[in-house]
Amino acid sequence: MQMEKPTMLANNIDIADINARYDEQCKKLLSYKRIIAYILTSVTEEFRGLAPDEAEKYIGERTVSTEAVDPDTPDRILGNSTENAFTGEGTRFFDIKFRASAPDGSGGAIELIINIEAQNITDNINSVLKRGMYYCGRLLSSQYGTEFKGSDYDKLKKVYSIWICLDANKERENTVVQYSIKPEVMIGNYPDTSSEKAGYDMLSMIMINLGNTSKSKDGIIGLLGTLLLDNDVAEKKIRLDNDFGIPMTETFDKEVFDMCNLSSYVENRGIEKGIEKGIEKGRLETIKEIVSSGIMSAEKAAKVFGLPIEKIKEICSE
Repeated sequence: MQMEKPTMLANNIDIADINARYDEQCKKLLSYKRIIAYILTSVTEEFRGLAPDEAEKYIGERTVSTEAVDPDTPDRILGNSTENAFTGEGTRFFDIKFRASAPDGSGGAIELIINIEAQNITDNINSVLKRGMYYCGRLLSSQYGTEFKGSDYDKLKKVYSIWICLDANKERENTVVQYSIKPEVMIGNYPDTSSEKAGYDMLSMIMINLGNTSKSKDGIIGLLGTLLLDNDVAEKKIRLDNDFGIPMTETFDKEVFDMCNLSSYVENRGIEKGIEKGIEKGRLETIKEIVSSGIMSAEKAAKVFGLPIEKIKEICSE
């Protein structure tokens, strides 16, 4: 009988648990090829119609929080020479960035450069949209000197910046919206612009808006809602396997993907619980939850929350 073990995706789900929607662990889960394949076949026209397992073959190596958005832009406001820094924030990195070559139907391939971002709070939708458009601009402009030189703009690759909003406002949740360039004839009788699409269809920002009910939906909304918003780990793994065909076990000879350390979710989780049960009670429940589940030791929790170790142990014993 062949021995099986959990995939790294399954292991990450176990470790992340309710932290899956925050910080590095969220990016880690979203960086798996099968997850990316589902996203691309659901929201991009180049991959639409392909099965996710087929689409996986066209996805290149992914970088996770290692490629700077502004690799050559100093903080000009203050006149500093510190590379990559902007006023009020440190270096910014693309959450996930990769290349993909979508089949064009005639034996060739359409080369794309794609960025996926996970966004926790979308109170200011216009700010998120502007940031997404800026990222699209950076994905385009950074191709100079790498994809093309001089005036050889024909080698410019189309870019996507796909934003997964985890806490969309109720009126926006469970929606997917694309923001892209489309021509508008303003004066005169201009010919059909579809023949010019290869020239102007160069960037697209896509917003996938998740909310409290997303995990019960079908399609890409249900997949991402289950992966990132479902706090029941066992239920999460069953649905990913049964409903979306994402296997939770594999043989030992399967490639192992390095795991990232868990990021802190204490503040976000505490706020969520605090809204429903009172700030202090929510904070105490958060402490008990992360220590009891093994996400954080009592000693580490004491340091993070600024409480005596005895108090942490008392909270966990209640």
